[in-house]
Amino acid sequence: LEIQYTAHNGTDWSAGTKELWEFNAAKLQTLHEKHTLSNSNWTITLREIKGYDAANNNDLIENYALQSNVWKGTKKEQYVFNSAKKKTSSIVYTWFNGAWANSTKETWEFNGPSAKQTLHEKYSWSNNAWLITLQENLGYDAAGNNTSIENYSYTNGVQKGTKKEE
Repeated sequence: LEIQYTAHNGTDWSAGTKELWEFNAAKLQTLHEKHTLSNSNWTITLREIKGYDAANNNDLIENYALQSNVWKGTKKEQYVFNSAKKKTSSIVYTWFNGAWANSTKETWEFNGPSAKQTLHEKYSWSNNAWLITLQENLGYDAAGNNTSIENYSYTNGVQKGTKKEE
């Protein structure tokens, strides 16, 4: 718990905000709240909730703000990790009509034992479907050195090369 004092009246400090953090048994942060003092009452104004998978990877972040006495989501992120603890996908949600709605998505692919990234794609949500917007392909030699990069952008599903390095 942390209390921040915002003003001094000559004799005393006035508390302005306080923050609260909670942690799980693995000592990973699961909750962060900001409270403001108004008319001698503390009110929670911001809340961040975090979740973790079985390997303790941070796979969920949800942010909420109190607006006109109603909690509204501001941003939600969900992640998936592979067994090597590499992030393989992320989805970002926005608050729409009182619920979380898909916004953007990213995926990553990795090659076998060296776990080098070989593919990165970005998507946006449109008309109830994920539309690819960007793709990056990476190539490697037998020693694991990056030997090529190809970038593509997409407009209405049409691929356009934007960069190639060898």
